[in-house]
Amino acid sequence: MHILNVNKIDVFYEKLKALHDVSLKIDKGECVALIGSNGSGKTTLMNTIIGILRPESGTITFEGKRIEGYPPYRITELGIALAPEVRAIFPYMSVMDHLLLGAQSSRKAWNDRYDTLERVFQLFPRLKERKSQRAGTLSGGESQMLNIARALMSKPKLLLLDEPSLGLAPKLVLDIFSALQKLREEKMTILLAEQYVRHALNLSDRAYVIENGRIVKEGFGKILLADDDIRRKYLGA
Repeated sequence: MHILNVNKIDVFYEKLKALHDVSLKIDKGECVALIGSNGSGKTTLMNTIIGILRPESGTITFEGKRIEGYPPYRITELGIALAPEVRAIFPYMSVMDHLLLGAQSSRKAWNDRYDTLERVFQLFPRLKERKSQRAGTLSGGESQMLNIARALMSKPKLLLLDEPSLGLAPKLVLDIFSALQKLREEKMTILLAEQYVRHALNLSDRAYVIENGRIVKEGFGKILLADDDIRRKYLGA
């Protein structure tokens, strides 16, 4: 059974149709990439899965349960976490307080918070060094690490990552993808929307290409890397 099944959803912003008949599936333990240009619908799809937006039609099923129409807090309780494109960092809260906030999504996540903290600090040692600092003093790369780590504190069964490399210097992009590779090795189930297409396809098992709110292509990550159309549009080759 697919852990996530998005089936033929249409999503509107008022009268503007943002997603057209979009479908995708993710199996447990898979990393699936969602690639496309800015404004193609990646963030809209992520926000619809997590419950910020509601589809006008179609269904979203998580672990066999239909979740379209559920509020975000309920979807998070079920085991989906989003590290959003816009990093919701509270500047006067400490790094540790942000992480503990992420663990309040469910009783199990809270009970396991210290074990999860150790895992997060192994993944992002810089956050351990800065755990007492105010989050507003972090660099852009550290803020993104905190954004991902806070989502991990909820012990998700499915992690949604929306443009984790956005606005980061190339070296920090490599740091973020190194951490994501470790999550892959742990068999974390991931849906990754990413502008660095080469990194995303190298990391992922499978990928979907979204253009103008429509899924136009799907396939194995390594195969799409060699696709002439993908190389021309997204890799400058």
